[in-house]
Amino acid sequence: MTLKDIQQCPRPLSLLFAWQQAGDEEGPRRLLGAHSKSDEGLLQTLEGLTSQINSSDRGIFTVLSRQNIEPFLDYEDATLRVKALTKKAKLKEAATKIMTLIAEGKRY
Repeated sequence: MTLKDIQQCPRPLSLLFAWQQAGDEEGPRRLLGAHSKSDEGLLQTLEGLTSQINSSDRGIFTVLSRQNIEPFLDYEDATLRVKALTKKAKLKEAATKIMTLIAEGKRY
């Protein structure tokens, strides 16, 4: 399976978990780890690990939870890297968006 296959899937996160549960726990980690070596790749990977919450007071919104990151990437390393990317002009907007999603993920 390629990263492109996963990205084209309507529910990439579900596909990644199914891949692990099918017996290949390291396959998704290897694939996402390799893609996440670049700064842009890390942001793309994390964007694909988001999930939606349906709340009675806020409606539907997107979060990036530790539970969705940790099975595939080192959570602490990923969040530290993204935080550092918020200081790079080229990636500031995307990195800030990811940090906001992570903050929301901690709340829900």
